[in-house]
Amino acid sequence: MLRVWSLVLGLMPLSAFAADYQVGPGDSLSVLVYDEPTLSADVVVSETCTVTLALIGRVEACGHSTAELEANIAGQYASGYLVNPNVAVKVARYHSQRVDVLGEVQKRGPLYLEGQTSLVEVVSLAGGPTADNVVTVEVVSEDGSSHTYDLRELTTSGQAVWVLPGDKVMLRPGELVYVEGQIKRPGVVTLKEGLTVTQALTLAGGSDEYANLRRVVLRHADGTKEIVNAFKAARGASADPVLKADDHVIVPRGAF
Repeated sequence: MLRVWSLVLGLMPLSAFAADYQVGPGDSLSVLVYDEPTLSADVVVSETCTVTLALIGRVEACGHSTAELEANIAGQYASGYLVNPNVAVKVARYHSQRVDVLGEVQKRGPLYLEGQTSLVEVVSLAGGPTADNVVTVEVVSEDGSSHTYDLRELTTSGQAVWVLPGDKVMLRPGELVYVEGQIKRPGVVTLKEGLTVTQALTLAGGSDEYANLRRVVLRHADGTKEIVNAFKAARGASADPVLKADDHVIVPRGAF
């Protein structure tokens, strides 16, 4: 999972949606009026959603893109002040569309959105999960409603879940099962609803050439055990038990 997030981080542009960004209170803007240095300025959008510029005074800023602001400001300067004014506006510092990223993530704290941003992008901008078993993310909206998502499904399906200003994004570790013995990648597998013994073996890379798949030991967290014929279970000819949190799947060595 961490390798997946490293790839996502590497592919993401720093400001994928900045062109669609709508300015809000607290944002810092750089306003350049070409050939008029005394009119150019760095300004901060006030809580009343305006910026103040030389000659034309207050300009409504909130809810507008930088392109819209450029046209508006140029139009006001053209009304009695300048001939064919050329204006450029860019966001120097994003500060109005805040989300808080919490839990098992590399960079906890506030993030400021630069436009329409998906949940996967927010997690990536926060550095990704702290561990492979961090697969659950809860989004709590300003109104108190919440939704929970599986990061694995979001990254593989390409489903776009949009994050909104004021959201809280919480990453939590998932429950684990342990795969041991004659297996190619022994270790932990994140539990997903309906995960079976044979599926866990597949996620752990499959058995090695010394495995006895006919006598796989399933040891439960309460200490009870059962023997699973994973060879038959993989073919639908035998039971394939559904795993629970902290189960151990142990593949013994065969007698050769």
